Amino acid sequence: MGDTVKDSSRFQALISLDTIQTKLEKTVVSLGMISATLILFINILYSAVSGSTLPWAAEITQYIMVWVIFIGASLLMRSTGHVTMDLIARFIPKKTVLYLEIFIYAVVCAFLTYLVYIGWNMTLDVYSTGQTMTTLNASMVWVYLGFPVGVLLMAINALKLVVIKLRQAIGGEIN
Repeated sequence: MGDTVKDSSRFQALISLDTIQTKLEKTVVSLGMISATLILFINILYSAVSGSTLPWAAEITQYIMVWVIFIGASLLMRSTGHVTMDLIARFIPKKTVLYLEIFIYAVVCAFLTYLVYIGWNMTLDVYSTGQTMTTLNASMVWVYLGFPVGVLLMAINALKLVVIKLRQAIGGEIN
């Protein structure tokens, strides 16, 4: 997104925050995938040697993947990589498509903000009940927290897309 902002002097702080967010998201997704793969690999080796599996391996891998999925979805939002219906866009003027995209990303941002609220309340409910993981004695809050955090990052990226598209519309840039 930073490369689409032309007036970088006025937006340098925002560009820096965007870069930090992107690096953080990529790092979390990469480390999550590496960790999940490593845990499953160790579990397979352990199974081959001992004839049984590590009881916590599958569970912790699933919980890591929850975080990977939601943070990865944020990365997709940032790069507009989610599946879209572009049939209508082929038949309407590009300027209309730009305004339609602004509207869609604004609605998506509002919906994601609502999901952050729902996810946060769900996480607080899990915290108040004291749920723990089945094989590990750790709080399930850490698992449930992946949802509101990931959705919040998606909402931030959707808002960035609204701003970028608005700047394009105001500046007359039509792709």
